Amino acid sequence: MNRMMRVTPLLSQILVYLAIVCAPVVGRATTTVATPTFSPAAGTYTGTQTVTISDATSGATIYYTTNGTTPSSSSTQYTAAISVSASETIEAIAELSGDTNSAVASAAYTITVPTPTFSPATGT
Repeated sequence: MNRMMRVTPLLSQILVYLAIVCAPVVGRATTTVATPTFSPAAGTYTGTQTVTISDATSGATIYYTTNGTTPSSSSTQYTAAISVSASETIEAIAELSGDTNSAVASAAYTITVPTPTFSPATGT
């Protein structure tokens, strides 16, 4: 009986520890990672754009492509803003271990060159 009384407090400490450490993992429902967003938004611009990609899911890793292929965890990992100086489409996904990957986000940027103006006008 005396030995049982010494083991019981230890057992209850172990159970409390497991409840604290494991509950967030065991009781966590699988969710879908938020779809990445681009800033500035897709559109037509007259100069180079610095594009940032973000995701509302904390801890998610973003992967992107600019060559028309669907992004995956083998694609380039997003770590810094992307300079877009010519027309291109950026596609991105976000992943978080244990969750379902996000939907693919896509943003098409068209970069136009302004028509030059000459001064003085020709013929004068």
